[in-house]
Amino acid sequence: MLSSLHIENIAVIRSADVDFSAGFNVLTGETGAGKSILVDSINLILGGRATRDIIRSGEAKASVSAVFTDVDEATLRFLAEAGIDAEDGTVLFRRDITADGKSYCRINDKPVVAATLRGCAAALVDIHGQHDSRLLMLPERHMDYIDAIGDCGAELASYGEKYAEYTALTEKIDDLKRKSSDRERRLELISFQCDEIAAANIRVGEEDELNERKALILNRQRIISALSEAKEKLSDSEEGNAVDAVYLSRQLLDGVSSVSSELAETAAKLEEVYFSLRDAADRVSAFLDSMDEGESIDEVEERLDVIYKMKHKYGGSEAAVLEYYEKINEELGLISDFEGALKKLEAERASVLAELKKRAEALSAKRAAAAARFEREVLAQLRFLDMPNVVFNVKTTPCEYFSGGAETCEFLISVNPGEPPKPIIRIASGGELSRIMLAIKTALAEKDDVATIIFDEIDTGISGRAADKIALKMKEVSRERQVFAVTHLAQIAAYADRHLLIEKNVIDGGTYTTVAALDRAGRIEELARIIGGSRITETTKESAAEMLSQAQSAGENI
Repeated sequence: MLSSLHIENIAVIRSADVDFSAGFNVLTGETGAGKSILVDSINLILGGRATRDIIRSGEAKASVSAVFTDVDEATLRFLAEAGIDAEDGTVLFRRDITADGKSYCRINDKPVVAATLRGCAAALVDIHGQHDSRLLMLPERHMDYIDAIGDCGAELASYGEKYAEYTALTEKIDDLKRKSSDRERRLELISFQCDEIAAANIRVGEEDELNERKALILNRQRIISALSEAKEKLSDSEEGNAVDAVYLSRQLLDGVSSVSSELAETAAKLEEVYFSLRDAADRVSAFLDSMDEGESIDEVEERLDVIYKMKHKYGGSEAAVLEYYEKINEELGLISDFEGALKKLEAERASVLAELKKRAEALSAKRAAAAARFEREVLAQLRFLDMPNVVFNVKTTPCEYFSGGAETCEFLISVNPGEPPKPIIRIASGGELSRIMLAIKTALAEKDDVATIIFDEIDTGISGRAADKIALKMKEVSRERQVFAVTHLAQIAAYADRHLLIEKNVIDGGTYTTVAALDRAGRIEELARIIGGSRITETTKESAAEMLSQAQSAGENI
């Protein structure tokens, strides 16, 4: 769970240290006080996008750090693979953002990239805000919920693998058919290209060899002169050459080496030098002989011109030319035997389609069972959330195979008796959307291993008894995991295990936001403010105290 949060120079917060508890944490405050800044800071620490705009005006950098305790085994393994030790289950995340837009991340004081933060985020925190309610209006996202509650990931991946194979074969068949319409012209063209490349008979590395030979030919006289002189000094000079001189020296030392181990060692070294010089002299002589063969520069230039033309026409390198040759040679075989190639591809696609159908049916069957269970669980949650007459259906419609399966999905709802269910986008109000989203989150809770859930102002458009029910539901969810709620409703705030007040003040011309945990007296004062606005009376405080006592009593009975 998220144990503590430290913020420096984020927006209007100069410095804040916030401790959280297990269970239900609530954040309240006036509109614009900075409640969303805490949520944004948590998002940053989990790898969210960072820009220099979030840095407090006049400051050089901003920083957020967070301590998570009782981290799950999967996240600990992920961290261990990244070389981060967190065996005690406690992890410290830190992120610094500088004025030039750079971001620096650390986990347990080890530098990491933002992607590593994001790798931990999915299992640590689920932030749910009004944006998620808007996503609920998009039918193309509805199947994601069914797949989540039905654990359909393995079946979807298996189907997707076969679907990719099927589409690849379909593209091959379509491509072959397109080319067949102009088969004769294409056949003539690639036949010519195949013959031309084959006749060129180039190989990788040949151009480099030719350029080296060209350099030798162009410098032939200078090289012959140097080699001739070197050969003479090494072995040909009758007045004395290096090979004979070393040989004679070795002979002389051999005659006296028996009297000294150092002389014997020197004689042995001279013998090594003698054989090395002999080898070098032979190499110089052989190279000199090869220069006498007189290879024509025209022959080399002609071969280089062939290679240049092939590269210019069929690729930027010898390897690219040969790769293109293999490609068109395969195509040549397909076009030459169009009917046979088409039948082979279609037979292969038919086999893949049969397997694709089996996997699609398996996925559809699992989705159907999941959809029925999802309907029941969401409906039960909605009735608890003060929507007693609601009808909630998961409508699936068969469709052609696509990457997501063989059916589409849309949630239908009716909130008034006698009205047929219709798409959510045409029926649900803001308050109803919030309750539907909370119902879905609750239904998915058993499938979701995330330790902390943050509800960021999802109570829009809700009041009265519905607010009480949402508060009870959040309290219920907090029994199994840590829950945060950013709220403007006193009914929800009253159920908190820990109540944090966000306040914005102007001091010496500067704007500052503070975060403080409230005791019982402070909670009564804040609940009274939410209920009564700027005019807080003793009656309002008494109502707030009664609301707090009732909420605590109801929470204990969940």
